[in-house]
Amino acid sequence: MSLNAVHILLTYRCTDACRHCFVFSGPHQMATFTQGRLHTVLDQLRRMPEVRWVYFEGGEPFLFHPMLVEAVSHATKLGLATAVVTNGYWITSERDVGLFLRPLVAAGLKRLQLSVDDVHKYRRLEHMRDQLLAQCSNHRLTLQFLGVDLPEPNAEPLEAREGRYVTSGEIMFRGRAALTLTPDQALWDWESFDECPHELLHAPMRVHIDPHGYVHICQGIVIGNVDGEPIDAVMEGYDPDAHPVVGPLLRGGPAALVQEYELDHEEGYADACHLCYMARSQLLERFPEQLGPPAVYGLREPKRRRRQDQPKPKPAPKANDEPATPG
Repeated sequence: MSLNAVHILLTYRCTDACRHCFVFSGPHQMATFTQGRLHTVLDQLRRMPEVRWVYFEGGEPFLFHPMLVEAVSHATKLGLATAVVTNGYWITSERDVGLFLRPLVAAGLKRLQLSVDDVHKYRRLEHMRDQLLAQCSNHRLTLQFLGVDLPEPNAEPLEAREGRYVTSGEIMFRGRAALTLTPDQALWDWESFDECPHELLHAPMRVHIDPHGYVHICQGIVIGNVDGEPIDAVMEGYDPDAHPVVGPLLRGGPAALVQEYELDHEEGYADACHLCYMARSQLLERFPEQLGPPAVYGLREPKRRRRQDQPKPKPAPKANDEPATPG
């Protein structure tokens, strides 16, 4: 097994709703890991010695700082190296940086990754950069800056690779980006997208686990759920060729997904992710176990229905009601 990193989506909630977010995170999203599920998943990783790193991300993981600290501590005790990905909304002063970082460093955090680019609004990171670097250096914490460039409208491709084009910038047009950033982009023949250029679908080196327990091979493509079986069993049972979505992607990329399921399509797309995401969106009802959760596709989570054998909850007594007396 080639898996060496597990990315835990601690929450889908975020301080912002970035235009390029793969999973439609935002202030309206509620799904968040419980402490019990976190410990269960981390304990399962003990049986997978090939997994060396655990990344905590979201959404915005710092919104649940106490749980984040506990998760880093627990992972460290299990011998796992830990990293956190954040938009840095909490970086408001040198004092605040210390308040947020010291508990995580004490818990064993090894790496901090900050998203800093034109599609994130927390520009104060620029004038806090030196102080942040100094504090991370003092704590022996590796600091990495992540960024993507917004592509220019109708930009010419930077390069052509065997007829497949790379659009200006590093944005991947999936999730919210497939809807908000593609209208002004240069479009390329849908049949040219005959491979997945970003994920090692046949032998993944990483997976994402979300607050619902879903294991994602790529955001929105599910290969199992840790509530049903442990993560090591999910990976052992993963058969990419038999997966109804991964199989076609391996045989011929997003174009094959369209062809094999005879899906509606436009003549051009901004990149392979754009075509793949729009194709998958048409297959949600057909493959609900392999595509989800709904929020990753910009849909509301369905309300949980009360089982027929469950009694209806009794209404709370009004303030002027007489208390019930035992019979």
